[in-house]
Amino acid sequence: MQSKLNLEFVLIPAGEFIIGSDPSVDRLAGIDEHPQHRLAVSDFYMMRYLVTNAQYLIFLEVTGHRRPRYWATGRYPENAADHPVIDVSFHDAAAFCRWASEITGLPLRLPTETEWEKAARGPAGRPDLPLGKRVGTRTQQHRG
Repeated sequence: MQSKLNLEFVLIPAGEFIIGSDPSVDRLAGIDEHPQHRLAVSDFYMMRYLVTNAQYLIFLEVTGHRRPRYWATGRYPENAADHPVIDVSFHDAAAFCRWASEITGLPLRLPTETEWEKAARGPAGRPDLPLGKRVGTRTQQHRG
């Protein structure tokens, strides 16, 4: 089962980073995104890619958990196996993490807001280049 899930993790190194947005640069920044400030975090692991439809389907088939509403036929759209699963609630995502933890034996959970932002900013610390200079979809990056 674990091999079917094919979960890849990446170490996000400890360190200080700038969290939040600068409203003079990002006019769409919400009030809860500023002021920008520096924050130090410990290292952590995060999945390299978002959970795909195919991975989520394994979870659904094993657990009987409810399917996303947009899966009109009870399955994800054709040719969308490697697309990120969407239309799942926080509770659905947390249930996937609990199940995947049992399957893999790893302490999986959803990232905190701070962890998500540190990972999304990438090593350059820039929100506009979260993948560094490698921009593209998972399929383009991983399957080439």
